[in-house]
Amino acid sequence: MSRPTSSDPACSTSKLPTPASTSLAPVAVGLAHRAPIELLPFDLITLIAKFVLRDNVGDLNDEGSIRLLHLALASPALFAPVIHTVIGDNSPLPAMFELMNPPADADNSLVDLGRMDLTNAWYTCESRFVAHHAQVLRDGHPKWHLLLLARTHDRRLIDDPGAGPERISGRWSTLPVPEHQLRHVLFYHDRDQPLSASIPSGCRKVEIWNHHADQDASLPRFPEILDQLTLKGLFIEAANAFGVLGQVPHGLCKLFLGIRHIENDMGLAMLYTRLPETLSTLSVWSDGESGNLNNETLDTSMRILPHVLARMARLNDLALKWILRPQDVGPVLDALAKPDAAASDAVHAKRSMRSLKLGLLSPPNWLMPTVPFLDTGAGKRLQVDELELYVEGRSVLAGAWSDQYCSLLSSLPIPTKSLSIVLPSWNAAFVRHVLDALIAPTLTDLSLGGNAISDEWTFPLAALHPNKLPCTLTSLSLSECFTSRSVAWGTNPNWTFSSSIMHLALADNALTGLDLAFLWPRLPPNLRSLDLMRNAFHALPTPLPPKLRFLDVSGNEGLNDHFGPHAWIDALPPTLRYLNVVWCALNAQVGDQLVAARRRIGFTRAGCAKLQVEVGPIRSYGRVNAFSPAQRAALADSKLGTAPESFMHEESVLEALGKLHF
Repeated sequence: MSRPTSSDPACSTSKLPTPASTSLAPVAVGLAHRAPIELLPFDLITLIAKFVLRDNVGDLNDEGSIRLLHLALASPALFAPVIHTVIGDNSPLPAMFELMNPPADADNSLVDLGRMDLTNAWYTCESRFVAHHAQVLRDGHPKWHLLLLARTHDRRLIDDPGAGPERISGRWSTLPVPEHQLRHVLFYHDRDQPLSASIPSGCRKVEIWNHHADQDASLPRFPEILDQLTLKGLFIEAANAFGVLGQVPHGLCKLFLGIRHIENDMGLAMLYTRLPETLSTLSVWSDGESGNLNNETLDTSMRILPHVLARMARLNDLALKWILRPQDVGPVLDALAKPDAAASDAVHAKRSMRSLKLGLLSPPNWLMPTVPFLDTGAGKRLQVDELELYVEGRSVLAGAWSDQYCSLLSSLPIPTKSLSIVLPSWNAAFVRHVLDALIAPTLTDLSLGGNAISDEWTFPLAALHPNKLPCTLTSLSLSECFTSRSVAWGTNPNWTFSSSIMHLALADNALTGLDLAFLWPRLPPNLRSLDLMRNAFHALPTPLPPKLRFLDVSGNEGLNDHFGPHAWIDALPPTLRYLNVVWCALNAQVGDQLVAARRRIGFTRAGCAKLQVEVGPIRSYGRVNAFSPAQRAALADSKLGTAPESFMHEESVLEALGKLHF
C-alpha cells in the first residue's frame, strides 16, 4: 500500500487522506502544540499501531481495534499511519473492509449514509475498526469507502439524538480508498446481497460468509496473490464440493472453512481432495447441522483426509473440529508425523508444527467404535508447540470407554508450550495419563476442562500433584471441572497448587464459599491473575493474594446475597489493575466501596486511576449491578470524574468511543 514517503512529523496535513465529511477534517496543529507521540516518524507510529492490535489476532471482538480507532482520531499526524497499518499487507487483522450495499432508494452517485440500515455497520465499527461501503456508480464500477463515526472539529463524537442505545449514530464520515490499496475484505453472500462484486486484484486476505445454506456454493475467481481465505456458513454436499474451492489459487497459504451443513460424508471427502498442498494453516470445523453425517458415516472422508494431509509439507497449524472420531486420530497423526524426505535422518526425524487442535465426536456409551483406537506411535514422532483436544458429548467415559481414551491421551504428541484438554468427564486415570504422557518440561500453559461433570465424575484435584508439573508452568485453567463442595469435601488436605503458577482460571465450577475457603490458603504465592467467573460463592475470603493484578468475579449473582459491606473489596491489594464485577447484581452500597477502592489504590503520574473496574451494562437480560449513574461514571472515568453522557449507552459503540476525549 502506498503511503506518504516523508517521515517528517511536521509534514503538511494535505498529504494525509482527505475525508469527504468536514466533521472529520484534519485540524492543523503547530509543532509547539503537538504531543510527543505526534512528533514520531511515520514508520514508528505504524509499529505502535500494530502493538495496539496485538490482542486482536484470532479474536476480532477484542477492544484493541477500538483503542486503535481512538489513536487514529486523536490527531491528523496519527491518522495516516494508523489507517496504513489497518489496510496494509501485514495487518494482524484478517478482514477489515466489509461490503455493505447502499439503500435501494439511494442515488447511485451519492449515497445518503444516514438512511442506511446500520445493524451490520454497528458490528463492523465496533469490532473491525473500519467498514467498507461499495457505492455502485453509473459506469458500473464499485467505489470503496472507509466509514468512520462523525466527530466535531475538536474530534469529539457527534451523538445522534434519534439513535437508541442499541443503534449506532447515523452520522458518518467517509474517506475514499483506492481499490489498488485494498488488501483484505469481507463479503456477505446471501439472497439480499449476492456475491457478484469482483475481488480487488491486490487482496491478500478474503473472508466470505454464506448466510443461506441453499445458495450456490461456487465462488468467484480469487487473485493469484491471495494468501489467506476464510469461508463461513458452507453447505457441503457431493454436488457442490468441487465448486467450493474450485477457484482457489494454487499458492494459498492459510485456509479457514466453517461448515454449517454437511449433507453426507461423500461431499466432505470431495472437499478434502480440493485442499491446496501449499497450505501452512488449515482449519476446518462444523458448527451447524450435520445432515446424515454421524459417528458411523465418516469412513469415506477419513480414507481421503490422511493422504491429503501427508502431502502438505508446509503445514504448521492444523485445526479439525467436529469432523473426527476418536479412532480417526491415529491415521491423522500418522499423516502428520511423516518426516521431510530431504531430512538427513528421515527415519528418526521429527515433524515440527506450531499448533494441533482436534475436536472429536463422542458417540454414546452403548455405541462402541467398530474400529478400535490403535496407538501407532506416530504422535511421539510429531513435535508441536500447542496441543488442543476437545471431546464432544455428554456421555460418561467409564468402563471400556475409559481404556479407549486413556490410550488416546497417551498417543498424542507432547506439546512444548501449551496443552488444552476438554473431556466429557474426568477420573484419576485420565489425569494420570495426562501428567505421565503429555507434560513436557518446558510447558507453560495447561488447561483442563469438562462438559458433562457430575458428582460421580468430577475432576480429582488431588491427582494434579504439583510434583508432576514442571517449574516452567505459569498458567493453569480448570473450567467446568467441579461440582459444588466437591473441592472442599473430596480433596486431600495436603494438596496445594504448584508454586510457579501466576495465572489461575477456575471459571464455571459452581464453587461455593466452602470451596474457596479450602483453596485460598493453597493459592500460589506469586499469583497475578485469578478468574472466578460464573461460580456460586457469596463473598471472597480475605486477604487476597498480595501480588494480584487481575481479578474476575463476573457472573456470580450470589454476591448480591451478601448484605452489608463486602470485606473483600476493602481488602483489594494495591497491585490490582483490573476488576470485573459484571452481572453480579451488586447494590449501590457496593458501588461506593468500589469507588473508594479505586481512590485507595491510587493514580498514575498522569492522574488516571490505576484500577479499572468493569461493571457491565445498565440494562440486560442478566442481573445487572444496581449502581447509580454517578457511581457508574466514577467507576468508568479514568480520573474518577464525571463521564460523558454517551457513557450511558454502555453496550454501543458510542460508549466505547465516548470514553476518550481528544
